[in-house]
Amino acid sequence: MNKDILEKAVDTYGLENQLLQGVEECAEFIQAVNKWRRAKCREDVKDAVEHLAEEIADCIIMMEQAKIMVGEHRVNWWVDFKMNRLKEELEAKE
Repeated sequence: MNKDILEKAVDTYGLENQLLQGVEECAEFIQAVNKWRRAKCREDVKDAVEHLAEEIADCIIMMEQAKIMVGEHRVNWWVDFKMNRLKEELEAKE
């Protein structure tokens, strides 16, 4: 992911606009998940998966911008914390 482009987007559009855009992208992701859940035939599933992939990409791009806005070190700390917790939960289920 090109961090320079992400930083330029934040600088160009501003913190509030990009956070709100992130909210919109997350909402579109939720809609795509629901579309995938309702898909019945093979063609509908194929289209739903493609739409889901697109919305995931949009969310990742916006979350990477949000990460820049709030501080990458802070987000990375939380990711590590939550991944360790997930690991412990999974190990407890073995």
